Amino acid sequence: MQIHDESMTGSATGEKAIEQLGRLAKEKEETRRILIMAACLFLCFGSGLIIVAPPEKEIASYIIGGAMWLLALGAVGASSFKVKAPGIEISKEDPRRDMPPPAQEQ
Repeated sequence: MQIHDESMTGSATGEKAIEQLGRLAKEKEETRRILIMAACLFLCFGSGLIIVAPPEKEIASYIIGGAMWLLALGAVGASSFKVKAPGIEISKEDPRRDMPPPAQEQ
């Protein structure tokens, strides 16, 4: 049995090894779902904070809300992003983006 995923590659032979590899893939998927739920909570909390903040606390709410949005991007595994506004530019590029794929063993 072989598994080729974005971040995981594996192969197994034998009944017990195949069972363990399947369980590993299942746990990885469960972790991904938990991270997506966390990202949703961060987005909702950050957006809600910006919307309901009192006028005298606007700047703090924007900063904290923006940080929550960045946490949400990190939770879902975004490797690069770019935000542009008048006078502000925030970006992060993935250094591995231009790297060649790893060589396959034969």
